[in-house]
Amino acid sequence: MFGILMLAAFVIGSEWLVSRGVMPAYLIKARTGQTLWRALLSILVTVGLVGWLHLPAVIAIVVTIYFATIIANRYLQVFEAMERGKRG
Repeated sequence: MFGILMLAAFVIGSEWLVSRGVMPAYLIKARTGQTLWRALLSILVTVGLVGWLHLPAVIAIVVTIYFATIIANRYLQVFEAMERGKRG
């Protein structure tokens, strides 16, 4: 039960950090499609390192949640811009 609460707290914290603009530098200026592929590559590298170095799996879970939040926020910004007629 405690683990689920900690993951929920991390999801909320991730959303707060991403809304404040705290992201890796290689994802800030990237286009939306590049953000998706770079985040996916980062997740795969993390999963590979966790498996290879026999680290706790929670590291991969936390990284996946953080990058999923970044991707969701980026696509939300793009769709909001499309609704306002600024893109598309």
